[in-house]
Formats: sequence, C-alpha cells, structure tokens
Amino acid sequence: MYKPPIEMVMEEVFQKMDEDFENSIFKAIQKVGINVDKEELLKALIYDRGQYDKGYEDAMNEVKHPQPLKFEDLAPGMWVWDNFFTTFTRVENTYLYPDDALAKGTKMITFYCDTGVLTRVFKENRYYPVQIPWEGDKKQWERTIESYKQ
Repeated sequence: MYKPPIEMVMEEVFQKMDEDFENSIFKAIQKVGINVDKEELLKALIYDRGQYDKGYEDAMNEVKHPQPLKFEDLAPGMWVWDNFFTTFTRVENTYLYPDDALAKGTKMITFYCDTGVLTRVFKENRYYPVQIPWEGDKKQWERTIESYKQ
C-alpha cells in the first residue's frame, strides 16, 4: 500500500492555526500598550464569540419562526402578513371600540385587502411581521402604495 511522503493531520493543522491566531491577537493588544493576561484574554474572546453566535442564532430564529404581533405592536401604515387571508396587508388604523356596553373596549383593526378597506375585530396569532424591500425611488414606492389603496 502506498504511503504519501507528507501526512497532514487536520486536527493538528487547525490547532496550529488557532494558536497562531490567538498569538497574533495577543501581540496586537500588547503592541498598543495594553497589558493583559493571555489566558483571560482567550476566555473573553471565547465568551464574546459565544455571545455573538447566540445573538445570531436568536436573530435567525426570529426570521425563520416569527412571532405573531400583539395589538399594541400594530401601527398605521405598517405592512403585516395576514395569516387568515394568507396575504400581505397594510394596517390603516387600530382602536378600541368606543360604543355599546357589550363591545366596548374590543380591539379593532382597519386594513387594506383585495376587497378594499375592512374593519374587523383583532384576532390573536393572525398578523405577523414582514419586511418589504425598498426597490426603486420614493416616487415609485408612493405610486405603488396609492394604486394598492384604490
């Protein structure tokens, strides 16, 4: 069986790369005149990286699994995903129903949809956050919104 003249053990290569990186960071910090314990610096860097990874994971979970919006989160002009109509819609207004002893204080939402402007009772777990990319100039965006209103 053929045995190559050079054998690379990847674990050792990665360990050497990590050591070189750690040493370069330590030297850079010393170069600017900061005295720091190397072990403490490495602990801080590892902790910092863990916090970054956790924040990234949390943000990705929000994107992959968005939480439904609460009534208080909705604002006029805001675009949302309407899970009932399975479409994007624009919130026109939110308010508490002022009249009638039975319905007083009911959470109401007015929004645009395919059939026009509708006012309905707010339902939990129906509206979700959405981001719409900005394409074109502001005038084009305003024309798009105006045409959608009509």
